[in-house]
Amino acid sequence: MRSFGLFRLSVFLFILPGLVLLVSLCKPANISSSTQQIVPITARLVSGNNELNSLFNQLAAAKNAIEVQQVQAKIWNVWMDSGEMEVNTWMEQGSKAMSAGEISKAIAIFTKITDKMPGYVEGWNKRATAYYMKGDYNASLQDIFRTLAIEKRHFGALSGLASIYIANQEYKEALKVLEYMLLICPSQPGLQDQVQELYQRLKIMKV
Repeated sequence: MRSFGLFRLSVFLFILPGLVLLVSLCKPANISSSTQQIVPITARLVSGNNELNSLFNQLAAAKNAIEVQQVQAKIWNVWMDSGEMEVNTWMEQGSKAMSAGEISKAIAIFTKITDKMPGYVEGWNKRATAYYMKGDYNASLQDIFRTLAIEKRHFGALSGLASIYIANQEYKEALKVLEYMLLICPSQPGLQDQVQELYQRLKIMKV
Protein backbone atom coordinates (compact mmCIF):
# COMPACT_ATOMS: atom_id res chain seq x y z
CA MET A 1 0.00 0.00 0.00
CA ARG A 2 1.32 3.43 -0.92
CA SER A 3 1.52 6.21 1.66
CA PHE A 4 0.54 9.80 0.92
CA GLY A 5 2.97 11.37 3.39
CA LEU A 6 1.10 13.96 5.44
CA PHE A 7 -1.42 11.59 6.90
CA ARG A 8 0.74 8.80 8.32
CA LEU A 9 -1.48 5.88 9.14
CA SER A 10 -1.24 4.91 12.79
CA VAL A 11 -1.67 1.47 14.26
CA PHE A 12 -5.32 2.35 14.68
CA LEU A 13 -5.90 2.55 10.94
CA PHE A 14 -4.39 -0.85 10.31
CA ILE A 15 -6.98 -2.62 12.47
CA LEU A 16 -9.98 -1.09 10.76
CA PRO A 17 -11.92 -3.45 8.48
CA GLY A 18 -13.48 -0.48 6.71
CA LEU A 19 -12.21 1.55 3.85
CA VAL A 20 -9.40 3.21 5.79
CA LEU A 21 -6.73 0.94 4.35
CA LEU A 22 -7.79 1.79 0.80
CA VAL A 23 -8.10 5.54 0.62
CA SER A 24 -4.46 6.29 -0.18
CA LEU A 25 -4.58 4.36 -3.45
CA CYS A 26 -5.90 7.21 -5.58
CA LYS A 27 -7.32 10.69 -5.46
CA PRO A 28 -11.13 10.80 -5.52
CA ALA A 29 -13.35 13.51 -6.94
CA ASN A 30 -14.26 16.52 -4.83
CA ILE A 31 -16.67 15.74 -2.05
CA SER A 32 -20.02 17.45 -2.30
CA SER A 33 -21.80 18.50 0.88
CA SER A 34 -25.04 17.49 -0.80
CA THR A 35 -24.10 13.88 -0.17
CA GLN A 36 -24.31 14.41 3.57
CA GLN A 37 -27.88 13.28 3.86
CA ILE A 38 -29.65 11.81 6.84
CA VAL A 39 -31.09 8.40 6.14
CA PRO A 40 -34.36 7.19 7.69
CA ILE A 41 -33.76 4.70 10.46
CA THR A 42 -36.15 1.77 10.33
CA ALA A 43 -34.05 -0.80 12.15
CA ARG A 44 -32.18 -0.96 15.43
CA LEU A 45 -30.36 2.29 16.19
CA VAL A 46 -26.79 1.39 16.96
CA SER A 47 -26.18 4.77 18.59
CA GLY A 48 -28.98 3.99 21.03
CA ASN A 49 -27.22 0.88 22.28
CA ASN A 50 -26.48 1.33 25.99
CA GLU A 51 -23.53 -1.08 25.82
CA LEU A 52 -22.06 0.91 22.96
CA ASN A 53 -22.51 4.21 24.78
CA SER A 54 -20.69 2.76 27.79
CA LEU A 55 -17.85 1.55 25.59
CA PHE A 56 -17.45 4.97 24.00
CA ASN A 57 -17.24 6.48 27.48
CA GLN A 58 -14.47 3.99 28.21
CA LEU A 59 -12.75 4.89 24.93
CA ALA A 60 -12.79 8.58 25.83
CA ALA A 61 -11.25 7.74 29.22
CA ALA A 62 -8.62 5.30 27.87
CA LYS A 63 -5.11 6.29 28.95
CA ASN A 64 -2.86 4.35 26.59
CA ALA A 65 -2.70 2.46 23.32
CA ILE A 66 -3.43 -0.93 24.88
CA GLU A 67 -6.61 0.32 26.53
CA VAL A 68 -7.65 2.02 23.28
CA GLN A 69 -7.16 -1.16 21.29
CA GLN A 70 -9.06 -3.28 23.81
CA VAL A 71 -12.06 -0.96 23.89
CA GLN A 72 -12.10 -0.50 20.13
CA ALA A 73 -12.15 -4.27 19.66
CA LYS A 74 -15.23 -4.47 21.86
CA ILE A 75 -16.90 -1.68 19.89
CA TRP A 76 -16.20 -3.50 16.62
CA ASN A 77 -17.83 -6.62 18.09
CA VAL A 78 -20.98 -4.62 18.79
CA TRP A 79 -21.00 -3.05 15.33
CA MET A 80 -20.54 -6.40 13.61
CA ASP A 81 -23.54 -7.94 15.38
CA SER A 82 -26.71 -6.90 13.58
CA GLY A 83 -28.94 -8.74 16.03
CA GLU A 84 -30.24 -11.00 13.24
CA MET A 85 -28.64 -14.33 12.37
CA GLU A 86 -29.41 -14.02 8.65
CA VAL A 87 -27.82 -10.59 8.40
CA ASN A 88 -24.78 -11.73 10.37
CA THR A 89 -24.40 -14.61 7.92
CA TRP A 90 -24.57 -12.19 5.00
CA MET A 91 -21.93 -10.01 6.66
CA GLU A 92 -19.61 -13.00 6.88
CA GLN A 93 -20.28 -13.95 3.27
CA GLY A 94 -19.74 -10.39 2.05
CA SER A 95 -16.49 -10.04 3.97
CA LYS A 96 -15.20 -13.32 2.56
CA ALA A 97 -16.14 -12.19 -0.96
CA MET A 98 -14.16 -8.96 -0.50
CA SER A 99 -11.16 -10.87 0.80
CA ALA A 100 -11.34 -13.10 -2.27
CA GLY A 101 -11.48 -10.10 -4.60
CA GLU A 102 -15.08 -10.80 -5.60
CA ILE A 103 -16.07 -7.16 -5.20
CA SER A 104 -19.30 -7.15 -7.22
CA LYS A 105 -20.51 -10.15 -5.25
CA ALA A 106 -19.64 -8.41 -1.99
CA ILE A 107 -21.52 -5.27 -3.01
CA ALA A 108 -24.58 -7.32 -3.88
CA ILE A 109 -24.48 -9.04 -0.49
CA PHE A 110 -23.97 -5.80 1.45
CA THR A 111 -26.80 -4.20 -0.55
CA LYS A 112 -29.09 -6.98 0.66
CA ILE A 113 -28.10 -6.00 4.18
CA THR A 114 -28.67 -2.26 3.73
CA ASP A 115 -32.03 -2.96 2.05
CA LYS A 116 -33.18 -5.29 4.81
CA MET A 117 -31.74 -3.32 7.73
CA PRO A 118 -31.02 0.31 6.76
CA GLY A 119 -30.34 1.23 10.39
CA TYR A 120 -27.51 -1.28 10.70
CA VAL A 121 -24.37 0.83 10.58
CA GLU A 122 -21.84 -1.79 9.54
CA GLY A 123 -23.79 -2.72 6.42
CA TRP A 124 -23.13 0.76 5.02
CA ASN A 125 -19.53 0.83 6.24
CA LYS A 126 -18.68 -2.50 4.64
CA ARG A 127 -20.34 -1.54 1.37
CA ALA A 128 -18.34 1.71 1.37
CA THR A 129 -15.21 -0.42 1.47
CA ALA A 130 -16.41 -2.63 -1.36
CA TYR A 131 -17.34 0.34 -3.54
CA TYR A 132 -13.90 1.85 -3.01
CA MET A 133 -12.23 -1.41 -3.98
CA LYS A 134 -14.33 -1.36 -7.14
CA GLY A 135 -13.23 2.20 -7.90
CA ASP A 136 -16.66 3.78 -7.42
CA TYR A 137 -15.52 6.55 -5.07
CA ASN A 138 -18.70 8.61 -5.17
CA ALA A 139 -20.77 5.61 -4.09
CA SER A 140 -18.21 4.90 -1.38
CA LEU A 141 -18.50 8.44 -0.04
CA GLN A 142 -22.30 8.21 -0.06
CA ASP A 143 -22.06 5.14 2.14
CA ILE A 144 -19.55 6.78 4.47
CA PHE A 145 -22.02 9.61 5.05
CA ARG A 146 -24.83 7.11 5.58
CA THR A 147 -22.66 5.32 8.13
CA LEU A 148 -22.05 8.57 10.00
CA ALA A 149 -25.72 9.54 9.81
CA ILE A 150 -26.47 6.41 11.84
CA GLU A 151 -23.42 6.44 14.10
CA LYS A 152 -21.56 9.74 14.17
CA ARG A 153 -18.88 8.20 16.41
CA HIS A 154 -17.91 5.52 13.87
CA PHE A 155 -14.15 5.98 14.00
CA GLY A 156 -13.64 3.69 11.02
CA ALA A 157 -15.80 5.82 8.75
CA LEU A 158 -14.38 9.03 10.23
CA SER A 159 -10.82 7.90 9.59
CA GLY A 160 -11.71 6.99 6.03
CA LEU A 161 -13.37 10.35 5.48
CA ALA A 162 -10.38 12.24 6.87
CA SER A 163 -8.05 10.25 4.65
CA ILE A 164 -10.12 11.04 1.57
CA TYR A 165 -10.19 14.74 2.44
CA ILE A 166 -6.40 14.72 2.77
CA ALA A 167 -5.91 12.79 -0.47
CA ASN A 168 -8.15 15.42 -2.08
CA GLN A 169 -6.10 18.22 -0.42
CA GLU A 170 -9.12 19.44 1.56
CA TYR A 171 -7.06 19.91 4.69
CA LYS A 172 -9.46 22.13 6.62
CA GLU A 173 -12.21 19.55 6.29
CA ALA A 174 -9.81 16.80 7.31
CA LEU A 175 -8.79 18.79 10.37
CA LYS A 176 -12.41 19.12 11.48
CA VAL A 177 -12.86 15.37 11.24
CA LEU A 178 -9.66 14.55 13.10
CA GLU A 179 -10.37 17.03 15.88
CA TYR A 180 -13.76 15.43 16.31
CA MET A 181 -12.02 12.06 16.53
CA LEU A 182 -9.89 13.47 19.35
CA LEU A 183 -13.07 14.03 21.33
CA ILE A 184 -14.04 10.42 20.77
CA CYS A 185 -10.62 8.93 21.48
CA PRO A 186 -8.12 11.45 22.87
CA SER A 187 -5.49 8.77 23.52
CA GLN A 188 -5.57 7.36 19.99
CA PRO A 189 -1.92 6.68 19.09
CA GLY A 190 -0.64 9.14 16.50
CA LEU A 191 -3.82 11.17 16.26
CA GLN A 192 -2.45 14.24 18.01
CA ASP A 193 0.53 14.22 15.66
CA GLN A 194 -1.75 13.97 12.63
CA VAL A 195 -3.75 16.97 13.84
CA GLN A 196 -0.57 18.96 14.45
CA GLU A 197 0.68 18.15 10.96
CA LEU A 198 -2.50 19.59 9.50
CA TYR A 199 -2.13 22.76 11.55
CA GLN A 200 1.39 23.12 10.16
CA ARG A 201 0.18 22.44 6.64
CA LEU A 202 -2.51 25.09 7.01
CA LYS A 203 -0.03 27.45 8.68
CA ILE A 204 -2.32 28.21 11.58
CA MET A 205 -1.61 28.25 15.28
CA LYS A 206 -3.42 25.77 17.51
CA VAL A 207 -4.91 27.55 20.50
